[in-house]
Amino acid sequence: MQKQSLPRKIWHSLTPIFAYFFCHIILIVFSVAVVFLYDFFYETSNKSSIWQSYIGGTIFSVTLLLADIIYYMSVRQDWINYEAQQPRYVHKIKAATLTICVFFTYIGINMLLWSFLNISGLTMKLASEKYSFNSMLYGNPIVYFVASVLVGPIMEELCLRGFVFNRLMSWLKPGIALFVQAIIFGLLFLDPLHILAAIIAGLALGLLYLRYRKLWPCIIGHMAFNLVGFSHEFAQIMQIRITPVPILTIGMALTVIGGFFLLKQPASVPLFDSSKRVFTHINYQPLSVSSGK
Repeated sequence: MQKQSLPRKIWHSLTPIFAYFFCHIILIVFSVAVVFLYDFFYETSNKSSIWQSYIGGTIFSVTLLLADIIYYMSVRQDWINYEAQQPRYVHKIKAATLTICVFFTYIGINMLLWSFLNISGLTMKLASEKYSFNSMLYGNPIVYFVASVLVGPIMEELCLRGFVFNRLMSWLKPGIALFVQAIIFGLLFLDPLHILAAIIAGLALGLLYLRYRKLWPCIIGHMAFNLVGFSHEFAQIMQIRITPVPILTIGMALTVIGGFFLLKQPASVPLFDSSKRVFTHINYQPLSVSSGK
């Protein structure tokens, strides 16, 4: 087998990102065009402007869902190959405990991040209303919740931690690959505030993957991150005032307590072999990458 050249390694590592970005950009352009045409023909009164926000927000949320579905179809075989390498029987109680620990720890981390950004004033300095997605909540909040909190994290973890991070680790040291994938994740966003927060989230999720070598804890952690963001945006839309100090206190408590119990979880997930009726432990390795000619 011939060794891959550096450009080929980089290309192979970033291909999933290009596919993910391409699926989204095509549908986003379409949704923006639809909303623009609606603005052009129907923006005549305050009533129509409210209706316009509902239409625009709903179209954008549906666009994200469709883009994720198209991306999944494009990488479905890779996903099947990935799942084929995973053990079939997982100890449900241990998996549930790990899920709970990850969920509350990563909610706490995002609360700490949100509090820091607000207390430091970076939110006002770096946030750009031009790139604010709060308008999506003027549409259908349920559709937006499904797109941003449920479906989006699954596809983004499949792309970033499942494919990109594994491919980077096939030719980079894990520590270097961790920072590279976090920076790539951050650059997927549009304004400096989101980039900074996404890089921190990418590091936290990457560490989770390095410890457990499984995607589902990363998906749970990502959902927890996005749930905090969704709740903050929803509170803004409902004009609910949130002060950062109580959020900082709660976030610190969740991070310390959840993190303590999270670190107590075994790095390998206990598995149940139904044929032998015994529990075993398997230490997962990164996905192998075949060398092309």
